[in-house]
Formats: sequence, structure tokens, C-alpha cells
Amino acid sequence: MEIRTQTYDQQIELFLKSMDWIKKDLDINLSSGRANSYLKTFADWGEHGYKSPNFDFLDFMNSLFEIESFISVYKAFQFTPKCQLQNIKSKMQKAVYGPTYLANETPQSNEARNFMFELLTASRLHLPHLLSTCILSSKSDTGVEFEGKKIWVECKRITSQKKLEKNIKVASSQLEKQIKNSPGSLNRGLIALDLTPITIPNDEMLVGQNEADLKEKINQLMNNTIITYNSFWQQKIGSKSKHILGFVIRLGFPAVNDSSGLLVNVSDWGIVPRNDLNSDGQRLLSNLANTL
Repeated sequence: MEIRTQTYDQQIELFLKSMDWIKKDLDINLSSGRANSYLKTFADWGEHGYKSPNFDFLDFMNSLFEIESFISVYKAFQFTPKCQLQNIKSKMQKAVYGPTYLANETPQSNEARNFMFELLTASRLHLPHLLSTCILSSKSDTGVEFEGKKIWVECKRITSQKKLEKNIKVASSQLEKQIKNSPGSLNRGLIALDLTPITIPNDEMLVGQNEADLKEKINQLMNNTIITYNSFWQQKIGSKSKHILGFVIRLGFPAVNDSSGLLVNVSDWGIVPRNDLNSDGQRLLSNLANTL
């Protein structure tokens, strides 16, 4: 679990560094799109702060939440050689666009944040110091080399309960094809699900009395979410390849820490093994979960 508690100025500084990396290392034009909108918001903040005649509190708060994703990708891959970043670049070229506000997203305009979820998952799994290394050439949405296994990952943002079944079915089929076409016996699969949209409405905000209270609430949300959906997704994966090990679950929200009065970003990642996973698979996922 993460609760990002940097000052606003520290977050903005990191975002500006991430945008510079996207422009220079990924060669992406940022003259338009939602990333450009966030840049404009913070340029005005840097010059005038709250006293700006153009200051919009909701716009500022929304931008602070949205930039966290860009910062996460930057921090994970900033030292990766440029020649290895082609897949990251192709996804980021799409992720910088889309609606500025999540609340304005529709099924026709969700491509940007869908690709950002793939990038976020890759970022979360890329922890070389813990011997967890993202497979940057992956033909699946992303992948990770861990404990001698290649674990291919298909990523789905679930925007409604009705789409949960379809997305699990699609992801399972994609993984079965990827595993079948990959040489060797060390290939495995995971389905990554961002369940944020069906866990808390995008016009609501998590509020905690303090950091400890926020941690308890996000833990409870994650546990309740798994309890609510686990039997359903276990049923859908039960007949699929046993090399599909289970699910990676993400929740991420803007939140308010009442004790400091600051907006903070709260996220939690968990791994849910399939019910019939053998002991070796359970040990593998338990170790991987400890890196998240």
C-alpha cells in the first residue's frame, strides 16, 4: 500500500521531471492532450499559487491526482536505456491524451487510461533491486521475470460490473495464447484488474482522520472488494489453463487526510491466487506479492 504524502510543490517538481523524460527519452510531443493540460495548471501555480486569477481548486486537485501515474512510470523506468523503451513509448503516446477529468471518461474515450493502467502495472512489477524485472519486449500487455519464471500479464480496467466477466474471459484467452506461443515450460500468466471504478465512484473522495485511518480504510476496501468478487472470478478462471496463476488487483483513489488538510494519493495492490493453484505457484505469488 502507498500513501503519497509529498508536499504539492514536491509532487509538481516530480511531475515536471517526468514530463521532461517523456519528451526527451520517449520523444513524445506534449503540445496537446491531458498531460499538457496538467502542465498548464502547474505552470500557473508555479507563478501565482493560490493567488492566481485563474486558479481553479477542482482543476488543481484533479491534476494532482492524475499526475501520480505519470510520476510512477517515470520513477520506474527513468534509468532504463532509451533503446529498450519502445513498448513504453507506444503506450505513453496514447496515455498522454484522453479526457482531462476521469469523470468525463466514456467507453469511447477510455483508451488513454487503459494504456496508463498497463504502464502502471509494468511500473509496479519493475523492481530490479528485488529481482523482479519487467519484460519490456512483452507481447502481452506487460510481463515480469521473477524467480526464474516469465509471468505474462494482461491488464483490464473494469469500469462496470457488467464488463467484469467479459474482460476476464478476454484476458484469459490472451494469456493462454501467449503462454502457448512462448517457448519453454517456465511461462505463467496473471490477470491484472483495476477495480477502482466499481469500488468507489469517481466523484467521491476517500477521507481519513489521519494516515493510519486512511491505511485501515483502503485495506478494508481491498478486502471487501476481493470478498465481493472472488467467487465470481474464480468461477470464470477455473476452466482456463493452470499456468494462469490468478489475479493482480489494484485500487487507487484521491483522498483527504483530515489531520493535515492535504489531498493525498492512496493506492493498494494485491494478488489473489486461483483456488486450485499448487504449492509452488502459491509460493511464487506470495513472494511476488511481497514486492508490491
